[in-house]
Amino acid sequence: MKGGGLVKKSLMSNRPYLRRKPSPMRNFLFIGLLFSDLGLAAQQPCAAHLGGSWYINCKSLVSHHGQDVVTFSDWTDPVATVNLDIYSTKGVLEAQVRSGKLVKGDPERFVLKSGVAELSLIDDSTDRIICVLKKVASTTKQATCQVDVWLDLFVRGAGYFHCDPESSTDPTMEMMRSSTFTGMGAAVTLE
Repeated sequence: MKGGGLVKKSLMSNRPYLRRKPSPMRNFLFIGLLFSDLGLAAQQPCAAHLGGSWYINCKSLVSHHGQDVVTFSDWTDPVATVNLDIYSTKGVLEAQVRSGKLVKGDPERFVLKSGVAELSLIDDSTDRIICVLKKVASTTKQATCQVDVWLDLFVRGAGYFHCDPESSTDPTMEMMRSSTFTGMGAAVTLE
């Protein structure tokens, strides 16, 4: 028989038994639970991994004298919501990224590439990689997702700042390697 009919005889008797079809409701419940678990994970803030430490749900990623230089509008989706100010070596604002989009600056010079899990900003005139954000599997227990951060910035009044997921030019960050910080004002405060 087709579709759940007579399959074989029971080992305990000569009576045939029928194969039970899986309940569509059971499949629906399983899929619903799966998506609800994924939905909860997606709503938790990601950890930003830079300078050897992890930062979760901070007001800003990089600031200088109270002025935000790099922020995430939404820590549950930092790649799509990054805000970034790009200054020249002389401290002149040359470009701005808001919510993952270049809103100020020459798009021929400042090449922004973004996808669901990665964003990069390159100064095409010098081939300098200004920013890379890459969503990866979390390596900290405090967050379900993680964004590895590479920054190469000139900050007005603070000079040059560079970081990657494991190191930084900021001596304070270097002293706090392998730490996790949650809800701070700024992950990195440049003087």
